[in-house]
Order: sequence, then structure tokens, then C-alpha cells
Amino acid sequence: MYAACDSDLETAKDAFFEDTASDDDEFVDPLTNYRNRVEKFLERGDEWLLVRRQDIITRGNNTNSYSESTMRILKDIILSRTKAFNVVALVDFCSTVLQTYLVRRLLAFAHGRRADPRLLYAELCDRMRHVDTADVTFIDDFRYLVPSCSRTSTAYTVDAQFGLCACISGQTGAFCKHQAFVHERFSVPFPNAPAVALADRHKLAVLALGNKCPGKDFFRSLHETDAGGDQDNIDNGELPPPAAKPHSVANTADHTTSSADEDVSQLVHCLQTEMTRIGSLVTPYTADALKAFLPCLQAVRTEQDLINTLHQCRSAVRAHKGGAIRVQPTSIARRRAGMTRGCKRVPAGRPPADLRRPHKRPRVLSANIDSNVPHAKSHGSGH
Repeated sequence: MYAACDSDLETAKDAFFEDTASDDDEFVDPLTNYRNRVEKFLERGDEWLLVRRQDIITRGNNTNSYSESTMRILKDIILSRTKAFNVVALVDFCSTVLQTYLVRRLLAFAHGRRADPRLLYAELCDRMRHVDTADVTFIDDFRYLVPSCSRTSTAYTVDAQFGLCACISGQTGAFCKHQAFVHERFSVPFPNAPAVALADRHKLAVLALGNKCPGKDFFRSLHETDAGGDQDNIDNGELPPPAAKPHSVANTADHTTSSADEDVSQLVHCLQTEMTRIGSLVTPYTADALKAFLPCLQAVRTEQDLINTLHQCRSAVRAHKGGAIRVQPTSIARRRAGMTRGCKRVPAGRPPADLRRPHKRPRVLSANIDSNVPHAKSHGSGH
């Protein structure tokens, strides 16, 4: 599976399917069934042999771990191991809870709280630290010829536009040490580079916060300098203005805008009617609850605040407790000691130091009589 080229693959096949003939006529190869199984798998070698998957841009991910972690996030974090009531509720969870989760993850990268990308980038750069920058050959604006760090006679072509390299690791689009060398020495952006630079972290913050994102200097570390001094609208926390629409679609856009304004006017009229109706329900008995709710309305300053407040009110009014997502019995059996045995979310982090479990009473009649407790049983429940 890990053969680097076709010759290595053929050598591995010959070593695996070597002749096992023996002088003894009654000799039976114990690996016959296994060899037959491998032969059937080799007929589908294009699906799992890495040498046959070098033309597929997998970015170094050749497993299904990404899909498994995605489903775990959906079940444990977004749904909290609870079934959605219907499809509408599922969409509501994905549009509110999932959005909050993604914003929190993006800000964690933007604020530099995730050390994994930074440590990986530093390790790749350290491997090429003894390579001289003058040994790099410029092919064009996006392609570079980087020498190998172990063999001086070998050089790899690095494509910064698509994030590819001629080495084994970079052929499928993974961020290799040769790409890290070009990224560090020449400040060339790569589509697959980790978000370690100031500009990359600021772009993640703009994606998470939008117009509320602070300037680029807010995300600058103590020992970090900005190589490029250009400041655009995004650096100041402002989004670029939208492009002008063609004249051919101007009439259609005006018609759509006028129709949307009419719908908004109707919604405002309905809202005023409902507020009048709710105002008639205010009594001295409900005054305290209304007084506690008024600060929530006064805190609404922007359109996004209004959207969040309305969705929170809707979720509170239509709150329900759905059925739990069941867990396979074999999955429960594989859990370590101290973990929950039900369908609740499995807690993450370090387990508690001492697990307080009830101990069985000793099956000694005299000790139980002295303790004035019922005698322990050797089977069944109630030990």
C-alpha cells in the first residue's frame, strides 16, 4: 500500500507471492487463503494503493477520519446526543449552534490559540534550515525548483498556485517541507498552507466576524512584523464595496427590491398588531417578567442582533426534549472505566483521579453481623 513507485510495488508483490513449494507432498501452505484474499484486493488496487492515487488531490488525507470527526461534531456538539424533532429543527440546529461552533473554531485559529499548525509549520521549516536560498531556481511566477535536503543532485518542482510539489508527500497536495521552504523564504502564499501568518489569521477572523472584525494589528503577536505594508479595506475591518450591476439586470433588481420592501412593510404591520395584542395582556402579575425582558429588546442595535434575538425567542418558545440518539451496545462495552454507560455525550479531557464506585460487601457472615447489614449474595443483584 505504501509503495512509492511501480517497481517497489512489483518487488513487494514478488516477495509476498513467492514460491512456497516443498518436497513434502502433504505440505499445505497456511497462507493460501490470505494470499487469495490479497489477490482479490489487488484487482481493486486503484482504490487503495497510494502509487495509484498520486493523481488525486487528497491533501495528504487518505482515510475517512475527516468524515468520522465531522459526524462526531454533529452528534456530540451540535445535537448534544439528542434527536431532532423534525427536519426543520435539524436545520435550526445547523444554522444556529453549528454557526456558533464554527465561529468559535475560526477565532481560536485567528487568536493563535491552536498550536498544532504552528508547530507543524516550524517542524517542516527546520528540516530545510540548512538549505541555502540562493540554490532555488525560479521557473516562473508560481513555480520554483527547490533542491532536496538529503540528496544534492535531486530537485523538486514546487507549484505555489495549486499547492503541489514533485516529492512523494506533495504530489497529492499535502503541505510538504519544500512548500514550507518557499513559503517562509519568499513569502509566497499557498492554498494549502496552515494559517500561521498574520494575514491568514486576520482573514479567518473576517470570515468569522464580518464587519465587526477589528483591524489586523489586533491579531499581531508580540514578536511578529507585517512584511507587506499594504492596508486594504479588509485590514480596517471594512468589507470591499459590491461591484456595480450591469444595466441589463437593473430593472429586474429594482423590481425585486420593491417587492421585498412591500413584504417588509407587511411584516412590520403584523408585528405592530401582535405587539398591541401582547400589550393588552400586561397585568401587574406579568409586569415583573416584562421588566426582565425589556433589556433584551433594548440591546438590539443592528440587524444581526435582531436576527439572533428572534431565533433565541423562537427556540425558547418551541423548546422540547427529544429522544436520545441510541448507542450500540458494543460501543458502550468498549468504554473505559468511569465513563457513562448511557446515551449521554462522552466527556472529553482528563478523567477524574478517583472513581467513587460502591464496593461489594464482603461475603463474611460474622463481619456483616457485626456491621448490622444484610448478608451479601454471591449472585444476582443487590450485592
